[in-house]
Amino acid sequence: NTDISTDNANLAFKYAILAKEKYIAGVELGLGAIFFDLQFDGTAVGGGCIGPDCGTGLEDSVSIDRKLTVPTGALGVFGQWRLGDRWYLGGDARGIGGKVDRYDLSIFQADLFARYYFSDRWGAGAGWYFNDVTVDIDASYADEFNRWYNEEHVPEILGCPGWHANRRYECVDGEPRFL
Repeated sequence: NTDISTDNANLAFKYAILAKEKYIAGVELGLGAIFFDLQFDGTAVGGGCIGPDCGTGLEDSVSIDRKLTVPTGALGVFGQWRLGDRWYLGGDARGIGGKVDRYDLSIFQADLFARYYFSDRWGAGAGWYFNDVTVDIDASYADEFNRWYNEEHVPEILGCPGWHANRRYECVDGEPRFL
């Protein structure tokens, strides 16, 4: 039984560089964390479990329940424009970085939105969101990472409402190794 879950939190400070009646644009500085929760239960085939998480008995079993918090930092830009009396267009773009165990993560996120206000209280909006994650890992862990990514992570994120596609690339020369 294996279960890996993640949550994240980010606090962003936005500073307006340009602020006029019809538009606002500025920079964003964020600090946050990614919270990992790993649960794994298994039995060593033929015995031979080594380490502090091993049980005792004829069938060496392992049970791991670990929580890991990874600090992150973000830097980005934002803008919003008013078009006429009722339309607003805007967007954000940010880069986030962190290190998780033996993986170096870089995340680029961007979003665009449009809002129309029917009155002072009611409106509707639509948006587009882009998420790009790069991972750089040691070659000795590539098989383990690929198995987790292809068999667990991708099916999990594609099951989320609003997530429409996933593409994955491996760099043939240079870094980061995975995009």
